[in-house]
Amino acid sequence: GMPPAVLVAGPNLTIDRTATLDELRPGAVLRFESVVVTPGGKGLNVARAARALGADALLVGFVPGETGRTGARMIEREGIALRGVPCGGELRSTAVVMERGGRTTVLNEPGPEIGAGDWEAYEAAVSQALGGHGVLVCSGSVPPGSPDDAYGRLARLAADAGRPCVVDAGGATLARALEAAPDVVCPNVVEAEEVVGGPASPSSSGAGSAEPEAVVASAAAGVRARAEAAAAALVAAGARGAVVTADSAGAA
Repeated sequence: GMPPAVLVAGPNLTIDRTATLDELRPGAVLRFESVVVTPGGKGLNVARAARALGADALLVGFVPGETGRTGARMIEREGIALRGVPCGGELRSTAVVMERGGRTTVLNEPGPEIGAGDWEAYEAAVSQALGGHGVLVCSGSVPPGSPDDAYGRLARLAADAGRPCVVDAGGATLARALEAAPDVVCPNVVEAEEVVGGPASPSSSGAGSAEPEAVVASAAAGVRARAEAAAAALVAAGARGAVVTADSAGAA
């Protein structure tokens, strides 16, 4: 039959600016050779993937300010269904800098700070849409000002509605989500170890996603065994299932 409709909680949308240049030299004035501007964020990528696989998807995201409205129009022009939750500030942007030698640098902004009322409005939008969808996926970072247990709260809403919940996050957002026994968590190995311990911990910041480069660098250090240990630890910490990605080594 048809795959179930997917409700995607991707609160922290962004505008991706993917730019190429010969070499990134800090302290210099540089000119990009080409730039591609697209809406982005992990949650949007989940909605794109669901659609590519033939599943209906609805993305719920904050749309801060004028740039938020512009980002929302760009998403809708792609044919992705979006339920936008307005808030103050302006939409963040992400710079992806690709050098000729193959190195890529990603500069992530945190997004504008939201107020308590904003998060409540976001939760209400997710709650309202849950009944019409078969699964909830909470994906990516949450904006500053979000509650620590932001995805934990959403996971509980899904459980109350009898819907499975998948959480893809790192730092405190992942740690607090484990308390709500989500059906599946799917961090990368570095994000997982920040939360459950292992070579990458403890994290001083407790925030943000670890980059795949860190995973590649540690491939020699038995990354497969680390990913398996981290997946087991996430389940022991409360998740019903865990998929820990380890770049080219695959997933445990």
